[in-house]
This record gives sequence, structure tokens and C-alpha cells, in this order.
Amino acid sequence: MAETVVIKIGGTALEHLSQNFFTSLQRLQAEATRMIIVHGGGNRISQACRIQQLPVQKINGIRVTDDQTMTLMKTLILNEIQPAFYQQLTAADLDTWLANAESASIMGDYLNQDTYLNVGKPLILDEIVKAKLKQGQLLVFGPLCQTSDGQWLNVNADDVAAFLASELHADRLLLLTDVPGLCRAEHVMPNVHYAQVQRLIAGDVITSGMIPKLKAAYHALTHGVSQVEILDDLQHHGTLILN
Repeated sequence: MAETVVIKIGGTALEHLSQNFFTSLQRLQAEATRMIIVHGGGNRISQACRIQQLPVQKINGIRVTDDQTMTLMKTLILNEIQPAFYQQLTAADLDTWLANAESASIMGDYLNQDTYLNVGKPLILDEIVKAKLKQGQLLVFGPLCQTSDGQWLNVNADDVAAFLASELHADRLLLLTDVPGLCRAEHVMPNVHYAQVQRLIAGDVITSGMIPKLKAAYHALTHGVSQVEILDDLQHHGTLILN
């Protein structure tokens, strides 16, 4: 049976993709690996918010998303970030399908409307996604979901990736970021158990945006995903997250 891999690319990493990245995807698609990419857009969205003089606030690494920010974010993702990424993928002869082109493809609900406003949690995956995956296409998702009444919500991209990896019974979840893995004393840790992760968070060794990644990693591991890794290059190992 073909391997299924979910790759999450952070907004910063998305802006600095090397040719090695596309070569790795070409190799995986040639091997009939089923691939899903989830991308963020953090820096671009934050910059656009500052230009529009919209507040940029994060709580526990999650962007508080008011109505204006949600509209701006959706526009950026669907009209700028995804189309540009799609062009790069198709230029590399990768058969690609944008999952957010007409709808979010993920149904969800508010994470905590009082605290985070228009931030969602993914709950249900559209069946068309599984059909597209079986056809061998590379699926691309942005950090979005929709409520049952059509309201678009911002979702942490790590949470989307963990949700998709669980729902699609992925073999691997690769969290691609701008650092080579979890570092301690300037050295990359080859692997780390989640109990260690909790101690490192409690000791402020791990902070900020890495915390949602690790929570997403743990969710995936406890929902059937065999391997989760944080890394900055698909051709080099980073840090394996162990249950």
C-alpha cells in the first residue's frame, strides 16, 4: 500500500523553499506516495495586518482573529499565497489540487470564540479529499475551516496538519519549519518523548510558536500516525517526537 505523508510548511519556510524541496516532492510523487501539504502564512498575514493597522495578538501561539483580520487572512491565503505556491508546484511538474479553491474542505467549529474570536478547530473532512488523494494528486490546504453555516475560520496550520494526518491515516507527519528541529544547548535533539516536551515547556526551554507544533504532534501520535518529525529540510532528519 502506498505511503501517505502530511507535510506542514510554516509561513516563513514557505517563503524560502529550495529546489531540494521540490526535488523531494517529485521523488515522493514518482514513488506513488500520497502527499498532503498544509501551509501557513504567518509573516505575510502579520505584515498585512500592520499595514492595515489591525491588531496582531497571539495567545498561547494562536492568532486572535477578529472579523477584519479573518477577511484579510482569507483573501491573502486564497488569492495570493496559495496561487503563488500552486505555480511553484506545477512548474515542478507536480500534479496538484488546491483543497481550498471553492470551499475550505474542512468543516469545523469555534475553538473558543470568547478568547480567540474567529479561530476554529477542524472536525469533519470532505469526502472529495479522500477521492483526490487516491487519484495520486498532491493536495494543498491552507489554515482554514468553515462552520456548518459557511463562516470561515482561521485554524492553526499545525492543527490542520495533525487533523488531516489522523483522518487520512497518514504514515508520517512532517512539520517543516525554519529551524532544524528541537534544539537544546544549540544541538538538535534526534528524538524526544512527549513527557520530556512537557518538562521543557514548563521550564521555558520551549516557548512561543513551537508549543502548538508539539501539541499537534502529540495529537497525531495518539490518533494513529506512526511517525512525527520536526525538521527544516525533507532530505535531512530533524527531531522525532515520540509518544
